[in-house]
Amino acid sequence: MKLINWDLNFLMEKKIIVVREENQDWLKSEEQGELRWKLLVDSSIGSSSEISLGLVKIKPNYELPLHHHHPNEIYLIKRGTGLLIKSKKSIKLKTGDAVYIPKNAVHGLRNIGPTSLLLYWVFPTDSWEEVKYNFVI
Repeated sequence: MKLINWDLNFLMEKKIIVVREENQDWLKSEEQGELRWKLLVDSSIGSSSEISLGLVKIKPNYELPLHHHHPNEIYLIKRGTGLLIKSKKSIKLKTGDAVYIPKNAVHGLRNIGPTSLLLYWVFPTDSWEEVKYNFVI
């Protein structure tokens, strides 16, 4: 049996990050209106790189307007019911659904349920702030 000589110092240098959702503050901006979000894995709050993760809350009857951006994106619906708005067809989303959005695809999301819609987003970027949202007027 041949033993592999691992460089354990290299392996030990990798930093694993744990973020507790309940410890992160809800963020908002005047530009985003009623939307609220939390940064969970993001280089602006920790030493992560090449991926960012956040949680967004959309109140009933509100929406994230039609937009597009350069990086791919993934949505994972945590709770609620929403309508994924696309250029040709809208799709109803519910708790547990996952959505892949290719780069520069026009999309929006409307809460069509009676409670807040909560979903995680994932970008292949160091930080959410690197993503330039281009809203469709």
